[in-house]
Amino acid sequence: MRPSVASRAMMVLAMAALLALAVLHVSRTATDSVRFDDAFIANVAKNVARHNGYSSAFYAIRPFDPEITTGPALILPAAALIGLFGNRYYVPNLAYVLCTWTLLGLVLWTLRRRLMGLQASASVFVIAFGLIYWELDRGGPVARTQKPREELPFIWTFKIQTRAGRS
Repeated sequence: MRPSVASRAMMVLAMAALLALAVLHVSRTATDSVRFDDAFIANVAKNVARHNGYSSAFYAIRPFDPEITTGPALILPAAALIGLFGNRYYVPNLAYVLCTWTLLGLVLWTLRRRLMGLQASASVFVIAFGLIYWELDRGGPVARTQKPREELPFIWTFKIQTRAGRS
């Protein structure tokens, strides 16, 4: 059975939105500087990478600082990247991008398993377009550290809704 014209058109829009998101992420990773929240999280990741523990450091090392509000889901990948690439300006943004695309991949994998044709294409377009809008509305890496953990409830809500629709 051939896909409908609407289904093919929506798939082209979805792929274009994903490509635009990828270009936006690559350009922002290469050109944006690290801002306050990202710098604080990068500081914690650098301490983890240098074996100073899960700590912040302004004037002195503060182990398990309660001001560290971003969890290990972003800090540990950033620490691994700092260990791999060194303490470069683009590493925190790269960690954010890799976490975002990992979560996006999980969502797309779930969509592929649960939806077909026009529904799947439309869903991919809405998700990719939403992420592009989020990036442009936030003005770059501002609040990037909060984004991956805000997506997790979305993913699980989506998963629960698709399971409820199946039964």
